Order: sequence, then C-alpha cells, then structure tokens
Amino acid sequence: MKEKENNEITSHGFELVMKIVNCPRYIVSMKILLFTLLSSVIILISQSPHSQFPNHKIAAATEAQTPHTH
Repeated sequence: MKEKENNEITSHGFELVMKIVNCPRYIVSMKILLFTLLSSVIILISQSPHSQFPNHKIAAATEAQTPHTH
C-alpha cells in the first residue's frame, strides 16, 4: 500500500515538473536560476586554492553579470 502511494506522489510530482517546463513563464525563471547556480559554482571554483582556472578572468566575467553579494 505504501509503495503505491509513493508512486502516485512521484507521478504527480513529475506531472507538476512537466507543467512547469511547458509553461513559458517558468522557463525564463528556470534559466535565471540555472545561470545563478552556474555562476556561483564558478565563483566557488575560482576562489578555491587548488583552482585550475585563472582567477582574475573568471572574477571579471562573473562580476560583470552578477551584483555583489558581499
């Protein structure tokens, strides 16, 4: 019985995700969210001491696109 409930919840969640994905209004906010996540990940990578990336280039690129949070 419990397993059936879980499957219903999962399928309902999937339907909700599909509705959100198919709605153009949400696509914009999803893109913004993805961009914010990507830029924060890049900032974290660039601030790590073992970074393989040139720090100043990434910092300049992300600063131009995102407001300061410090």
